[in-house]
Amino acid sequence: MTRTLILGCDAALRRTGLALLSCDLNHPTEGQVIHSGIISTNERHNRANRLRDLHDQMGAFLDVIGLFSDRTDFAAVEAPGPWARAHGKSSQMTVEALAQARAVILLALAQHGIAAMEVTTSRAKQSVAGPHATKETVQKQLKLLGLYDGGDPDIADAVTVALAGAGVQYQDAILSRAARTPARYIKIRRKEQ
Repeated sequence: MTRTLILGCDAALRRTGLALLSCDLNHPTEGQVIHSGIISTNERHNRANRLRDLHDQMGAFLDVIGLFSDRTDFAAVEAPGPWARAHGKSSQMTVEALAQARAVILLALAQHGIAAMEVTTSRAKQSVAGPHATKETVQKQLKLLGLYDGGDPDIADAVTVALAGAGVQYQDAILSRAARTPARYIKIRRKEQ
């Protein structure tokens, strides 16, 4: 069984949740969170300084998880889906701040040589409790799986994003193998007429 290390990121300018999940892609919910943390920025600072602080703290976090392992296979970063972007209750400034925070997180990951994917909020929730589940339902399910101790909700969100990333990687691996399978080995059933 090959273990995969996935960094889940619930990116935001005020508080970013991070969780490093070690799992087998065939059974990601049987994995374990080996390190987690929160990055906070000072709301009294201007946005440019907060983004710089987010970048610096993210780099430091990535350095720390480098001590646990010589590699992190990939990162999954939460991204709002199309419905949330079009109908979100947030102000335009909040949407911009969130997009900028995600960009800074993606930059830090790239600088550390970690491939990243973006996972929508609904896909992240679906990986644990269904696409329309409440945060409380997701947290309860993570507790049942032993992946969340009931602490900071931003860490629960990060674990959920990591699980969704594992699901995407698993699906991609299956599709990749199917694409490499020679046609003579694929049985095609035709309707008898």
